[in-house]
Amino acid sequence: MSDSQERQSTFMAWIVRLALIKRWALMHCFREENVSEHSHQTAVIAHMLCIIKNRLYGGAIDANQAAVMALYHEVSESKLQDLNSKTKYLHPEFTREYKKIEHQAELECLNTLPAELRADFEQLVIQDNTDPELKLIVKAADSIAAYIKANDELRFNNQEFTHVREGLTPVLEKYCQTMPEVKYFMEVFVPLCWTPADKLSGLDEGRTSWPARRPWRPCSSTHRAELPGHGHRPMPGRSASLMINKAPCAMHTGLYCYLQLQRAWLTCWSGGCWQLAAACSQACRTGSRPQQMHRGGWQADLA
Repeated sequence: MSDSQERQSTFMAWIVRLALIKRWALMHCFREENVSEHSHQTAVIAHMLCIIKNRLYGGAIDANQAAVMALYHEVSESKLQDLNSKTKYLHPEFTREYKKIEHQAELECLNTLPAELRADFEQLVIQDNTDPELKLIVKAADSIAAYIKANDELRFNNQEFTHVREGLTPVLEKYCQTMPEVKYFMEVFVPLCWTPADKLSGLDEGRTSWPARRPWRPCSSTHRAELPGHGHRPMPGRSASLMINKAPCAMHTGLYCYLQLQRAWLTCWSGGCWQLAAACSQACRTGSRPQQMHRGGWQADLA
């Protein structure tokens, strides 16, 4: 074997394979997510949490180090793949043993590096050796990323993620109580994560001031809340309050013309009101009124 071959490392090859490992493997996903993109999103959130803490709450955390730690926080999954958290934490004894396996996988990843580089990566790859304060930031960022994913799936009525959000809600509430940077992030950045791109552009254009921060209220199946996603703001002059997992529909019983029906169909379809969207589509083709639109019939809970 030549000197060049002896110096070759498989470390980057394992990192590249993170893009091939699916998260949420036991669940149906409207949009699949891999470990690589999750790690990137977690790194962005961790970096932002540090900046918020440093600027607003008197922190002195290395935001760059937190971001790099987050990039490597799932490196063991390159060898073990992603394990459902319910399974991982099903029993304390199983959790302890699996943590040992994760640690061994991290060591194997570290040892694929050339010896002269391992010291620089040890505090990034070996989770037991990471800075405790930065590790807490990364764990919070990891939970936020999972919460964003769960709500994104629920936006398309994927009920597989209902229990995911229900499990993450108390975790994030606890973080909000002890980490003001998490509370700030949940109130300022998270609510618009499900807004369509054209609406995001409209929000960004011409903005000269920022709206007041609204307290973060976790979504649940027992109280009324605005659902993140298409059309989660009511039309001007109207208010909409709908039960969770139902999206507002910008249509009322007096609109019957063709163009209005087309607009109503788009709103219903993007909002998740599939049955009404089908009725609107039929009306557009035939020129008839959908049954739900007859006066005194279906309404969208619009004031």
